[in-house]
Amino acid sequence: MEGIAPEDILAISFSAQMQCCLVVDKEGKPLYPAMIWADTRAKEQAKVLEKRLSGIDTYELLGHPISPAYSIEKLMWLKEQKPEVYERTHQMLQVKDYIIYRMTGEFVTDHSDASGTNAYDLTNQCWSSKILEAAGIAEEKITIIPNINEAV
Repeated sequence: MEGIAPEDILAISFSAQMQCCLVVDKEGKPLYPAMIWADTRAKEQAKVLEKRLSGIDTYELLGHPISPAYSIEKLMWLKEQKPEVYERTHQMLQVKDYIIYRMTGEFVTDHSDASGTNAYDLTNQCWSSKILEAAGIAEEKITIIPNINEAV
């Protein structure tokens, strides 16, 4: 960025893989290695979530099936297998969210990345309290979704 005047920057765009679980503390320091989409260690947690949500059409709510590939199942695994890490977790981030944090100091995500967590209510454009309750995950550990009309 050296030699570039801030007023010359019109916009910055971010793109990265989704379905990640990167937990950080209040200072944004990663607490555990990122679990990417290909990491399916949360198979048992996905089964538990599926059982707890048996009366809900999760595909209609989330746009995805319950799967260990998604972030919320990974965070369930972390809570169960590494409770000391979960307790210290301030925010669960996607890769792109972490880059945004490093550039801006803000813990935010966008609606498309939120949908890749398997905890996002597509219709109401917010975190699903049904999913978070069934997963046993505190909403304050999930990244803020700014108003869809606000710039980040």
